[in-house]
Amino acid sequence: MVIPTDLEMLRKCQLHEEHVNAGRTKLCLKVQKDDLGLLKKMIDSVEDASAATAGFFQLHLESVEELKKQFNYEETLLQLN
Repeated sequence: MVIPTDLEMLRKCQLHEEHVNAGRTKLCLKVQKDDLGLLKKMIDSVEDASAATAGFFQLHLESVEELKKQFNYEETLLQLN
């Protein structure tokens, strides 16, 4: 039951990231040369945060899978006894 919720959250995060990227693209078209350095810093921090979020969700999904394996193994052992 936990995995579909996590996958749904990941999909929502990905859709949000696509929306942010589209907005960023529009903004970049309007930027003047003098603003490029500041804009790059802003974009880099958003990309770093996005990568960290994706990494968190990936680790969370992997830990859920590992817990499921452990639970199934322990359940099998209990059935054998």
